[in-house]
Amino acid sequence: MDRGWTKSWRKRWDSDLAAYPYANHLFQYLIDKAAYKETETSFRYQCVKLQKGDVLVGRDSLSANTGVSRQSVRTCLNYLKSTNRITIRSTNRYSIISILKWDTYQGDNTEINQQDNQQTNQHPTSIQPATNHIEEVKKLKKVKKNPSAYTPEFSSFWEAYPKHIGKQVAFESYQRVVPTYPAEDVIAAAKEYAQKCAHDKTEEKFILHPSTFLNKDRWKDYCFEKEVVCPQ
Repeated sequence: MDRGWTKSWRKRWDSDLAAYPYANHLFQYLIDKAAYKETETSFRYQCVKLQKGDVLVGRDSLSANTGVSRQSVRTCLNYLKSTNRITIRSTNRYSIISILKWDTYQGDNTEINQQDNQQTNQHPTSIQPATNHIEEVKKLKKVKKNPSAYTPEFSSFWEAYPKHIGKQVAFESYQRVVPTYPAEDVIAAAKEYAQKCAHDKTEEKFILHPSTFLNKDRWKDYCFEKEVVCPQ
């Protein structure tokens, strides 16, 4: 059973997080929900082992439990990743968010003060957010100029999807969906939709554009979930 408390990192208010209340709120939620030791839990189809600092989340759980919109959750997670606070590993039914430097936030005070001072120096409140935004814009421009920058997961989605049109627009839509939702789920939905179109002999003009399939959450119609209980 999880303990009933976590340490609150007061240096958050002196860091770049102070300028981003939603990201600040979400980060504290992740700390509160993270496993404080190696443990095992269950989530749809399989048992999941978590390490210290890991948080297992479903598709809409972060939005539902924090009161932050799904779009804002995606933005906040991307920001926390870009500032090296978390990593995200996606599976076929869930994502595991790992809090980097977990022992820094929940360890002894000496270690916390040393690490916090380093992080404050690395992320000035007035400069770092703008720098991160500039880097994100550069990455997006790089993708537009370099088709090889498409991720392997998106390439799998594109190969599985029954209609190949508007690849760049589809990729941008895909980036908005993942990593809030597992890439495996989106790819599986594309395969399921392709099978349905083939079975129904759907004319190409009636097959949804890839971006529409993603933007309108139509892919969820072809992704199925079931509950699982870990064996004792």
